[in-house]
Amino acid sequence: MAPPKQRYPEVDQISHIRYSPAGDIALVSPARGKKPTSSIDQACIFCPESRDKLAESFLKGNSLDEMLERGLYILDNAFPVVSVPDSAGGNDAGRASPAGFNPVFYDMRIAHGRHLVMIETDNHHLNPFSDGAETKGYYQNLVWGYIQMLKSLEAEGYVWGGVGKNRNGLTAEGRVIDAGASQRHPHSQAIAMNGLVPRGLEDYVLSTNEVNDRLKSDGKALMLQGCSGCLEVRDNRYSSRLLYANKTHVSFVAPVPKSQNPYHVEIRIAPYNHQSHFENMSPQEADSFADVLHRTMVLLGLQFPNMGYNFELRQGPWKSRRGGDARASHWEFSIYPAWPALDTEKHTGFIPHLLGASVLKVAPEEIAGRILGK
Repeated sequence: MAPPKQRYPEVDQISHIRYSPAGDIALVSPARGKKPTSSIDQACIFCPESRDKLAESFLKGNSLDEMLERGLYILDNAFPVVSVPDSAGGNDAGRASPAGFNPVFYDMRIAHGRHLVMIETDNHHLNPFSDGAETKGYYQNLVWGYIQMLKSLEAEGYVWGGVGKNRNGLTAEGRVIDAGASQRHPHSQAIAMNGLVPRGLEDYVLSTNEVNDRLKSDGKALMLQGCSGCLEVRDNRYSSRLLYANKTHVSFVAPVPKSQNPYHVEIRIAPYNHQSHFENMSPQEADSFADVLHRTMVLLGLQFPNMGYNFELRQGPWKSRRGGDARASHWEFSIYPAWPALDTEKHTGFIPHLLGASVLKVAPEEIAGRILGK
């Protein structure tokens, strides 16, 4: 009779990253399996009348007051994808090594970090595709909340942080369009980590002297010579892939980064000015970005009413693990539509995979024309 399979409780309880010999990475998060799914018959835990059951706010002081004035509520996620370390800056460099546990086919590291959730509204009724003033204010509040979460996580000493959101849609026949959301109430999430910078976010490594030498004005805005983000924004400003633009930000359809298939595309918003980190925007730049995000969502809603969707904010590390200057990165904000008639494929990127996002399988010019009603 075979001996019973030995269990390692620490491995079954902590979030950890598994590295295969081929370079593939998987994040294993036991706590996420305990996450409840809301139903229409249950009281919403994110609504104001239930918030006394939630953890206290992540923000404090003046930021707490403004958060509440904006109708937001930011707190630690009760079912995080990461394991919270004793202190953000120090204890996640070692590999997870419970006694006797020596995996043969992969290496592993504890996934230390912090996982926040931001409740975006006081109710479920806001229409994110509306052209009205209430929805405009919603996107301005959303951007403010993203900036506050990222600034706070950076201040705690984490190496990298990103933001994601998922919202399920609903067809005219009442069928749910799954975009990975487990709660009906509008919410977003921020994840910060010490032991991992997702693949592709630290490819462009420059020294501080190189960044200083390459940051130049193109006559309209600051540009980092050789930066793919700067070049892509300028290439798409007047292309058939453009969706909407103002003086500061551009929305367009673009191939998914690092994909081997040029017809795996996403909707992307990026700053015209070279800017490494989203939370460094001025209030005026934040309003500009909110405007482009709002206008882009209005366009999507016209063609795909009440669609599901995912948001992802990609940016480089706050502290480069390869010795470069963090200013070399160019932040990007991606939208992944979910709609029955769209041909899609599951995204393999770090945050999109956690969210359950899918990429579009179509030529960029074709989907741009469809979104614009051409």
